[in-house]
Amino acid sequence: MANNYMKRKDRIILTAVEIIDQLGVQGLTIREIASRQEISEAAIYRHFANKSEILLGTIDYFSSYDALLFRTIESQNMKAWEGITFLLASYTEYYENYPAITAVTFTQEAFQLEPEARERMENVIDNRLRFIKQMVIKGQKEGEFTRDICSEGIVDIIFGTVQFIILRWRAKNYDFALKEHVLSTLSILIEAFSTVKLENRFAWGGVFNQEVSSSTFDSVLTRPGLFLEKGKDQVNEKSEG
Repeated sequence: MANNYMKRKDRIILTAVEIIDQLGVQGLTIREIASRQEISEAAIYRHFANKSEILLGTIDYFSSYDALLFRTIESQNMKAWEGITFLLASYTEYYENYPAITAVTFTQEAFQLEPEARERMENVIDNRLRFIKQMVIKGQKEGEFTRDICSEGIVDIIFGTVQFIILRWRAKNYDFALKEHVLSTLSILIEAFSTVKLENRFAWGGVFNQEVSSSTFDSVLTRPGLFLEKGKDQVNEKSEG
């Protein structure tokens, strides 16, 4: 029973994300979700009190995914460049598997009429920036990154560049390999900030040490599940409300 309950909640959130991607937040209504899921509106109200709770549910999922990534990086004691690359590789693979989710993560202005959701989304972004800054400071202390540029400046350059690439990817209807492009650009940026040259460190499969690359990365990408391709397929599953 509990498992079915969570699957229904997951499908509602997935459908909400698809609607936001296609119609914007203003197009997200309980009626539209019910119509696409072919269930009653009452079935949705058993899980969410209103539209705002559904929006918060989608954002809270990002927060839990972020926490998983942060814990993985810390538990593996990755070097600064490893941690930053792992983080952004995870996000971009996530987005490639489910592009619609970027309508929520990269269009904060869509939440202008939903102040609680806007604040929650801003907190998610702030936490990401804070974590990347921690990794940059770690790299500067350990001699990986130059101290000639302040940590905030390095974070702004990395995060701003990656965000621009993702927005351009959306504008071009996802017509280029996002992860490949982001990692290629990231390698140039980190090389510019590095105090030493490390050969071939950004080749895919060589980004992490052996213990991390084969098992941890796959685990992090598949455990969230909800917004990956497998989860996306669940949107079309029909069940009684």
